[in-house]
Amino acid sequence: MTPLKNWAIASFIVGSVCLVVGIFGGLRANQAWKQVREGDYIVIEPKIIDSPIGPQFTLAERSFASRKIKVQAYAWTSFTLLFGFLAFWCFMFGASLNRADNLLGDTFLRCPSCLGSNITFDVSLFKFKNRVVCRDCHALWEFGVNMLFGTLRRLRLVDPGIALREEEKNTVPKTDDPEQWRMWAKERFRTVQHPILASLPTQDQVIFCRFCGHRNLPDAKFCSACGKELRA
Repeated sequence: MTPLKNWAIASFIVGSVCLVVGIFGGLRANQAWKQVREGDYIVIEPKIIDSPIGPQFTLAERSFASRKIKVQAYAWTSFTLLFGFLAFWCFMFGASLNRADNLLGDTFLRCPSCLGSNITFDVSLFKFKNRVVCRDCHALWEFGVNMLFGTLRRLRLVDPGIALREEEKNTVPKTDDPEQWRMWAKERFRTVQHPILASLPTQDQVIFCRFCGHRNLPDAKFCSACGKELRA
């Protein structure tokens, strides 16, 4: 599960609230339209109604009341349609985010480069570039999320890291299509049984941070985990 799952759940909750509000608005609109239908016989004519029990409302006043009810009916109908649309959009948005989460989850079940499990997702719907980082081999991917539909629009490898051998780099997809990356990752998970330890730098070649113990590249000057300066 990736952080997109949390956004999907939040979207479903908001959609449920909008649906309840829309149903309430629909009931009020139905009640208002019922009153409008019952008052359809009223005509607009400023005329006093003769009555043996005293003066009554003029037809003009009754017509004003009828128009007021019609305005309320249109207002509640618009209210219902608005929240109905919001509920529909939230449910569709959440479903799309759920599919994007499944796609990313299948792709990064483990790191496709080194098959390690130390993977970090830096995800926010309000960022143009989201990142997936493997802390073991330093591979870095960037991807984008469509804010309108909640779909995963691209996935791109920025840094292949230190795990892939030269011949394996030729098999890395050159496309930004997320589905192609998932197929490539699943193929690697199927064919490679163990992490590619042979392609990783040995303990003598890497630099370990004396503050947090994180493993860094031989030419690194600062720790990629805690940011502190690396010293011999």
